[in-house]
Amino acid sequence: DEALRKVESLIDSRQLFLRTIMHELKTPIGKGKILNTFIEEDKLKDGYDEVFGRLELLLNEFSKIEQMLSSNYELHLANYNAIDLVEQALELMIMDEDALEEQVEIIEESPLILSTDFTLFPLALKNLIDNAIKYAPDHHVEIHISKEGITVSNKGAQFTDQIENYFKPFHGKGEGLGLGLYIVHNIMEMLKLKLTYSYVDNKNSFSIITLSI
Repeated sequence: DEALRKVESLIDSRQLFLRTIMHELKTPIGKGKILNTFIEEDKLKDGYDEVFGRLELLLNEFSKIEQMLSSNYELHLANYNAIDLVEQALELMIMDEDALEEQVEIIEESPLILSTDFTLFPLALKNLIDNAIKYAPDHHVEIHISKEGITVSNKGAQFTDQIENYFKPFHGKGEGLGLGLYIVHNIMEMLKLKLTYSYVDNKNSFSIITLSI
């Protein structure tokens, strides 16, 4: 099937792209961290430390995406509190604390313990939050934790295409690579969790449905 071959070719080229990016970024990040040790001003030094730390987190995220696309990732399941998973997802985002406090609202209706992978689950959640902030006119997202699961919501226009099509790789035609929801969907399948979408009262909501432990 020609369409399938094109998708496989795109995925192969994206894996090569990710591997190249990871290789090229490792050296300047490492050199930057070394040079930063020679800066005497503490405030400036701390600022650069934070930048390089977040770049390393981003590099690790690229690595996990590449492993997932190549089906080489090995799951490591354990029990985690949902709020810790949300905080880890927010840690992966390249945003300062003030912006996070302004744009992200966390509502914990009830405690939730999940048996999941502490690397992949926050990565999926991070992509949902990223998308919600990016496409909301007010750039505000609500994360709701309940005994049924975790829901990420934003106010905005409804999706114009069937939601299943957004789970396909490189679906996006605007900004970005069109990989966000594809990554989320694949991680949910790997973790055997259900991802649902709803649009109610001018609000888009993606819910990760699971049973609490």
